[in-house]
Formats: sequence, structure tokens, C-alpha cells
Amino acid sequence: MRSEKEQELNKLLVSARNNNKQAFAKIIDMFYGLVVCYLMKRGNQLQDAEDIAQETFLNAYKKINQYKNTGSFPGWLLKIAKNLYIDKLRKEKNKASSVESGLIEMLAKNNEAPEEIVLKKEQVKEIFAKLTPKEQLLLELRIYQKMPYSEISELMDESTVNIRVLFHRLIRRLKI
Repeated sequence: MRSEKEQELNKLLVSARNNNKQAFAKIIDMFYGLVVCYLMKRGNQLQDAEDIAQETFLNAYKKINQYKNTGSFPGWLLKIAKNLYIDKLRKEKNKASSVESGLIEMLAKNNEAPEEIVLKKEQVKEIFAKLTPKEQLLLELRIYQKMPYSEISELMDESTVNIRVLFHRLIRRLKI
């Protein structure tokens, strides 16, 4: 027997296949958070995760008739998100992430010579490369997105206390 959520999802999918935009909007509401969290756990920054999630749902809407009810719909969405994420990585392989850029800006002083800035940039890249995706995500959410610890803990499936401890240890490690 199917759960109520599965039955509701199936009804929404049938409506969405008949070009019912409101039904698809409800599907987005149901799974948007899942897709964004999935992308963030893969190391994306919040803004990038949201952009990819938006593309994911746009592609899903265009290809809704290709979805077969044999598999998991959330799994199908996450596969689309994963493929879009891989495409993004290929396109931006040589770009520094916004977290790296932000760290560089924090370390570089306005009156420093260009050589000193280049050296600091290399230091930041080395430090950043040693961070886990979880640590990179934590830096992005706390410093650049200015999220409170409580929201970060929900997104990362950790207790608020643990997130605070991880953040403070990370900041201590990053002090040059």
C-alpha cells in the first residue's frame, strides 16, 4: 500500500504531465529543499546550489513525460541535479570559488604590493584545498551567507552545538 505522500505525488505528477503549472509548483515545494541540501552536501555554495536547483526543476518540468513511475521521483530529480552539477564543474574548473575569493579579500590589504597579494592568494588556495566540503560549506554559510548557527545545523543535519564547535575549530585552524 502506498503512503499518502506517494499518492499525493502521483496525482501531482499526472497533473503536471497535463501541463498543470500549479501541480508542478507543489512538486517544487515538496522537493526544493532536498535538491538544495543534496547540492550543498556535494560542496556547492548556497547560491550555486539554488541556481542548480532552479535549473533542475526547469529540466524536470520540460522532461516530466520522460519520468517513468518505476523509480523514485526524488531520485530522478537528484540525478538531474547531479548531472547539472557535473556540467557546472566542467565549465568552471579553473575559476576560484567565491569562498576562496572572499578569503583572499579578507587576507589582502589595500596597501599590499601585487606580489604579496599573489602569495596570499596561493596560501588561501592551499588552505582551501585542505578543507573538506563540509568545512567549505560551513565557511560559506556562516561567513558569507551570514546564516545563524541554528539554520546551518538544520541544513547540515548536525546539532547547533556541534556546528558552533566545528566553526570555531575551523577558524582557529585558518588563522595565518
